[in-house]
Amino acid sequence: MQGVGFRPAIYRHAVACGLKGFVRNDAGGVTLEVEGRPDDLQAFFDRLEESLPPQAVVASVATEDLPPQGYSAFEVVASESEGVVSAQLPPDLATCSTCCKEMGDPRDRRYRYPFINCVDCGPRFTIIRDLPYDRANTSMAGFQLCPDCGREYRDPGDRRFHAEPNACATCGPRLRLVDRDGRLLADGEAALSGAQDLIAQGAIVAIKGLGGYHLACDAFSEEAIARLRRLKQRPHKTLAVMLRDMATVERYFSVTPEEAAELLSAARPIVVLDGRLDPAISPDTADTGVFLPYTPLHHLLLERFEALVMTSGNRLEEPIAQDEEQVVALLRDGVADAALAHDRPVQHRCDDSVVRFVDGRRRFLRRARGFVPNPLRIAVDSPVVLATGADVKNAFCLTVRGNAYVSQHVGDLADRSAYAFFEDEIERWLELLHATPQAVAHDLHPAYLSTRYASRVDGVTMVGVQHHHAHIAGVMAEHGLEGPVLGVALDGTGYGPDGTVWGGEFLLAGRDDFERLGHFKRYPLPGGERAIDEPWRMAVGICAAEGIDAAGELGRAVDGAAAGTRVPGAPAAAGAGRAAWLTDGRADKIRQLIAAGLNCPLTSSAGRLFDAAAALLDLCDTAGYEAQGAIRLETAAVRGVAAAYPFDMHEDGRVAVLDLGPAFRALVGDAGRGVDRGVISAKFHNGVVAATAAMAGRLCAARGLRDVVLSGGVFQNRIVLSGLTAALRSAGLTVHANSSVPCNDAGISLGQAAVALARMQGERTCA
Repeated sequence: MQGVGFRPAIYRHAVACGLKGFVRNDAGGVTLEVEGRPDDLQAFFDRLEESLPPQAVVASVATEDLPPQGYSAFEVVASESEGVVSAQLPPDLATCSTCCKEMGDPRDRRYRYPFINCVDCGPRFTIIRDLPYDRANTSMAGFQLCPDCGREYRDPGDRRFHAEPNACATCGPRLRLVDRDGRLLADGEAALSGAQDLIAQGAIVAIKGLGGYHLACDAFSEEAIARLRRLKQRPHKTLAVMLRDMATVERYFSVTPEEAAELLSAARPIVVLDGRLDPAISPDTADTGVFLPYTPLHHLLLERFEALVMTSGNRLEEPIAQDEEQVVALLRDGVADAALAHDRPVQHRCDDSVVRFVDGRRRFLRRARGFVPNPLRIAVDSPVVLATGADVKNAFCLTVRGNAYVSQHVGDLADRSAYAFFEDEIERWLELLHATPQAVAHDLHPAYLSTRYASRVDGVTMVGVQHHHAHIAGVMAEHGLEGPVLGVALDGTGYGPDGTVWGGEFLLAGRDDFERLGHFKRYPLPGGERAIDEPWRMAVGICAAEGIDAAGELGRAVDGAAAGTRVPGAPAAAGAGRAAWLTDGRADKIRQLIAAGLNCPLTSSAGRLFDAAAALLDLCDTAGYEAQGAIRLETAAVRGVAAAYPFDMHEDGRVAVLDLGPAFRALVGDAGRGVDRGVISAKFHNGVVAATAAMAGRLCAARGLRDVVLSGGVFQNRIVLSGLTAALRSAGLTVHANSSVPCNDAGISLGQAAVALARMQGERTCA
């Protein structure tokens, strides 16, 4: 990997071993020639194996014996830029401890400099324009090195040798504090202290980081948080919090060793931890997205605060603001009171990565800064394939020489600015990787904007990939599986080749193709996509299909509560009884719509079942963000409940059907009897796990399969992922799930690319 101090390490080892020759960066990685006695050459290679730079990644080493050239010294020579890229591009790295110490030392010339870095840390991907990774190919090209920084940069023995973002207060980027009209309020150290003063007074300040802006406010000011939510139009979704240091994290949260290691890693992602700093930050969940400072500016900013809310600097669904023009637009719209900016351009806007740990293993919720653009090796070699991904939580993928480069989080392509970002970033990646697509893989949904984009790429092979097959193929590519496997794809919606909306699927899958072996029972989706935003519609659809009198059953809980007969520990009547949609006439209109067969497509969606359960328990009527009902349902579940709601399985022709109708009848019955909805939620989750495990076990036995692959947004639910994994393993099956990309739609471009490669190479793995 370039940009991690590999050439300086080679230089030091070569000189120490008395060797002559050269080392250089090129599109393929790092090329070196070393000349000397055989024993010294062997000592050199031994040292390399034992003493690589902390972030170095060596994918392969090829050696060739050459005739001696009589080199007079060992040198780091100019990079070469020709050829197809196979080198790994460097991700952004959190500020290292050595730079932090220098920044805090009054005797150091970089004392309190907010852009300090070295070969072990600092911006990489977000400033790169082209490969090889040299200063001239980054957004630091416009900053002329001062004599002191120039000496460091050219000295192979210095730890800032070819640290491309190297700079100091004399020659490097500077801070600027601007108001809502873009007027300069202060610069340098005064800009930092001015921003701190504003935040302490309850203001919202946009802070420029590595890949764009955060919106920051005091994490202990409920008034500031409420104002931020109102201005950003984000009333309920959890906000991320940056804490000063690990000691502060441990003061407020119980942290596992795996979580601590991740928080302190060079990637510094947001890690979802159990517990809440304040209900205003996490109103819907019992956890909090926590991360530590990862730039020098963050470290300086947090000197005055234990914790700051640091959420993406954007309006609802838009990409994060990248430059001053975009942030001034936010300021003028009143989303923030001021901006702490700087003059180092962002080449690739990049949100923070978000992970959580399930059973001790890292799972991505969002993959971006700190991990992108690290590729995944999915083939020995490959043509260039562009996979355009999905429309929600979009991330695209490019395969080059067997490496799959999954992009940073792009967002919802329905937003015009997000779609513009999608188009622009694809072009930037193609230029960066020196690549021209030979094929474009896309979702089968004809209305997806990502599909329409694919259709406009000229002169390439088009490869349509079914949504849920892409989910499963992505996991197969991650884990090197060829198939066949049983794929269990559980999500909200995906286009089915039969014209229905899929989402709870059991697939016999290879990388090239799949067969649908089973699915969740299909229910009407009243109003189509409106049911995603209004979970009560799905609840009406299920109750209508199952003959459940929800209004009557749930009315018993209301009557019992009014008479003082509610079960001890049950929720308040509003939670246990009839939700407003059951009594205000909305449900009656939907039932009429269903009876008439108007705009009620059938769906096997697993995600919509969780929405319906949440609506029936009065946890979520209308969703303010994606999967809000399911998230509230998971949060409500009481741990330690072993009971599970019943289910049924039957055949529909050659396809098995998993029927959770009995579970919904039991759920409504329990709610009508006043049972605590936390217990009801737990029994519902347990029922889904038991039902899915039973169906998977049955299909594996029938087809002689041992490998089960889990993917789809439902597996962001820890209860489902952990419970189903345990149940399948106890049945003797091997379970695989997403670990390098998210299980939600941000991961399907990897699967699309894997399917396209398999089909282009004529592989047959599904039989």
